[in-house]
Amino acid sequence: MNNRLVSQNHQPKPPGPGEGRKATALYKLFEALINEEYERCPELIRQAKAYGATQLEVRVLLGGQIRGVHKRPLN
Repeated sequence: MNNRLVSQNHQPKPPGPGEGRKATALYKLFEALINEEYERCPELIRQAKAYGATQLEVRVLLGGQIRGVHKRPLN
């Protein structure tokens, strides 16, 4: 079978500059949602977008919280 989608020469692209900041901003938003700190969310969303987060990435976090996918971790 000839599978053209998988290539032996394909190497994952390393994260670009700012990817760490974007991930950190999205994680802070995730934490605020888990801890029900909703008053922090608008500013955290602005920060995430400033560091390159897409509307879809923010929606996934917000949508998961609305549907109850993200649950507060047990301590």
